[in-house]
Amino acid sequence: IALAISGYSMTDNKHSIKMIRGPIEKFIRQAYFGGNSNIFVEGTERFVKEGYHYDLNSQYPNAMLKPMPTGNPVFSNNTDLNYYKLGFVFAKITPPSYEVLPNLFLQHRNEDGSVSCPREEFYEYISSVDLKQGIEYGYKAEIICGVNFPDACGENELFGPFVNKFYEIKSTATDSVSKNIAKLILNSVYGKFAQREHE
Repeated sequence: IALAISGYSMTDNKHSIKMIRGPIEKFIRQAYFGGNSNIFVEGTERFVKEGYHYDLNSQYPNAMLKPMPTGNPVFSNNTDLNYYKLGFVFAKITPPSYEVLPNLFLQHRNEDGSVSCPREEFYEYISSVDLKQGIEYGYKAEIICGVNFPDACGENELFGPFVNKFYEIKSTATDSVSKNIAKLILNSVYGKFAQREHE
């Protein structure tokens, strides 16, 4: 239902969400990781005596307002990261030293399936947005190939009307039923576009 509502709310027919299958889907899916959660403390003691707890509001809807990879994907051997405005690349990544960045954040999938943030050089499939952020913090990267979305939409262009409407309902609702239904609709749509197709 939430997916149907979001489709009805999209008045911008210029941008289309493609159903990507085959080798390009496999390429992109390898860049998917779960959340990266760590506790960073000084020294070897792992007990946190004092800390801060942050409760972030509507993170999935907020992500839906960012630029989105719409239109046809294009596979490329271009080695310039700036070519991949909004896409996914396979790259050789060199993390910064401890002195430059004590707490690493770019993820690597190990051979046993576990995920780590290694200090040594590694090869990985990664979103161009994440890699660009890593470079800002001292990572270095050599792009080997990638998938680009040249017709990607800008901020608020795709899901803006949908998110803004239901966030308004959620934030101004005076009863818990309306608030919870609006929250459920907001949070249910985002992951639907990354679901695997089961045969």
